[in-house]
Amino acid sequence: MGRFSKEASRLGDSKLTNAILALICVSSLLPRKYGGFGNGKMNLNKNLFILDCGNRTDVYQYVDFIRQYGLDIKKTLRRIIISRAFSVHQLTDSIVCEAPIFIQKYNLNLIILLLIGIVLTKIVI
Repeated sequence: MGRFSKEASRLGDSKLTNAILALICVSSLLPRKYGGFGNGKMNLNKNLFILDCGNRTDVYQYVDFIRQYGLDIKKTLRRIIISRAFSVHQLTDSIVCEAPIFIQKYNLNLIILLLIGIVLTKIVI
């Protein structure tokens, strides 16, 4: 197995995956000209909803990225809504019943669904 395939197989590593998702989530709250989804200076009226099905969301990773972007930590964290589902029934209820309500109530920018057991297989060159 070559060096590339070793690095590609690491993408299934939960720490790396969580770091990438945290970066995407925080950057989605930025104005469009800085790579976010919003308009205006800080996109203050948009929020983010994360449905964590594996109890793997590391809020400290989000704080690190918020700090790197120079954003106010408390204000930015208030715009991130995290919900956890521990069973298939809770997951279904969250997607079917809660998500539509959250979309309207919190003016969501992005919905992230973190599922357990998603791992990239080895890529052989």
